[in-house]
Amino acid sequence: MPATLKAGLEETECIVRARKDGRGGDPPTDFSVRLIALRRKLKLTQRQFSDRYGLKLGTVRNWEQGRSSKVVPDAAAALLLRVIESDPDGVAEIAALEFEDA
Repeated sequence: MPATLKAGLEETECIVRARKDGRGGDPPTDFSVRLIALRRKLKLTQRQFSDRYGLKLGTVRNWEQGRSSKVVPDAAAALLLRVIESDPDGVAEIAALEFEDA
C-alpha cells in the first residue's frame, strides 16, 4: 500500500475513533479549515506536516478536528499558519535548523 494512502487511512481511523469516543470536536473553525487546506495543498499527512514544521502531531490533529477547548490556536499559531501559507519551503528550512543555546 502506498505510504500516502496508508497515512490517509490512519488519519481517517483516528477521526472515527475520536467520534466514537465522543471527542468529535467542535464545528470547524476558519483556522482548522485553512490548516487542512494548506496541508492538503502541500500533499502532506498530519505527521509529515507536524515533523516538517516542528509541531506536535497531537496539536495538529486537535487543531484540524476542532478540539479547541484544550488546544486553542492563539495569535502565534495563527501567525505561523499565515507564514507557512506564504512560504512553506522557507519555513520548513528554518524549522529544520538546530540552534545552539546562547
